[in-house]
Amino acid sequence: MANSCAGPTLFVAAQQRSSVLVSKQLLMERPPIICKKISTGTEMVVFEPEGQFVWKPEYKKVVAIAAGSGITPIMSMLKTAGTHTEFQLFYGNKSQKEALFLSQIQALSNTQTHFFYSQENVAGAHHGRIDDAALKEQIKQDLNLLQADAFFLCGPQQLVE
Repeated sequence: MANSCAGPTLFVAAQQRSSVLVSKQLLMERPPIICKKISTGTEMVVFEPEGQFVWKPEYKKVVAIAAGSGITPIMSMLKTAGTHTEFQLFYGNKSQKEALFLSQIQALSNTQTHFFYSQENVAGAHHGRIDDAALKEQIKQDLNLLQADAFFLCGPQQLVE
């Protein structure tokens, strides 16, 4: 889920790991590709969320690091926090086309986003994966990152280890 259960709309992100569809969200501005590929009654395997992501209203400065579909619980926090919390978001994907919630993230006024694309060169974004070296470089450029009230990390195993 990409939002808290308190709202009137439930947003769900899906990622298919085989051939045609990769990292598409179910609800997008344009007609969602996944809805063309999956018909009513199609069975899907859904895994329960893992980790301990607990949002606290007292957080005023947050650093979030996400890659791929790991942005999903972070999106819930971004929406829940509103404008009362300042976010520094480090978000990695293979390309812009595969980035979930890209337009919503770009529209957030409370979030400074550092995009990382490993298979595409994009103006204003970092080329490569989010790794120790990339994070150390960002911290060198902005030591205030270390003063955050909370840090959240969500993504593939290679990122979180």
